[in-house]
Amino acid sequence: MRIALMDVKMTPLAQLPHELRRYPRKEFEQSAKILVQGSAPMECRTMDISAGGIAAVVRQPIPVGNSCVLAMETHVDFRNRRINVWGKVVYCCPVPDGFRIGIEHRDYDSMSRMCLQQLCAA
Repeated sequence: MRIALMDVKMTPLAQLPHELRRYPRKEFEQSAKILVQGSAPMECRTMDISAGGIAAVVRQPIPVGNSCVLAMETHVDFRNRRINVWGKVVYCCPVPDGFRIGIEHRDYDSMSRMCLQQLCAA
């Protein structure tokens, strides 16, 4: 599914509500995949993480309000772990290397929850 850039609601980076965040952000750069309904999985790169959401950079814009699944492999508890997060895109803004999106967590399995908690606490 191709999305016309003019059809995507975007938020200028300078207008993001940083002061409204409920959880502290931690810088976390990691390759990942994101799946939006009706589209093929896309490569992305996470930028930061919190107990409430993840920021990532993608090549194509994803409209605000779209549901998605973000999957990544990372090292937690001396093991490689797969983290799956179901979420909703809450912002999408152009950046030099693509589009920065914010994903608000909606659901995750118990192992992913434990891994996210440990990553946020580290």
